[in-house]
Amino acid sequence: MLKIRTVCSNGLGSSLMCATKVKKICATHGIEADVAQCAFSEAPAEKADLYLTMADMASDLAAQGFKALAIRSYTNATKLEEDILPTLLELKNK
Repeated sequence: MLKIRTVCSNGLGSSLMCATKVKKICATHGIEADVAQCAFSEAPAEKADLYLTMADMASDLAAQGFKALAIRSYTNATKLEEDILPTLLELKNK
């Protein structure tokens, strides 16, 4: 099971909405995942397989050695699926 964290500054609004959409995307494509939101400051302690966030925070997490993917939108399901599905399928098939 993949551990996925959606990350925003405070871990409340944007990342929560995103986590809901990511759960649906995973379910649609048969990807077993533990999806939850967190604040940027909490992200490193989560030890997730994948972090989903905006470009600036994704760059910071990647610089710390984490697999972080920049997404274009926390709330647009189409853009979100386009941004994350290839990586999710790659991780699923490992």
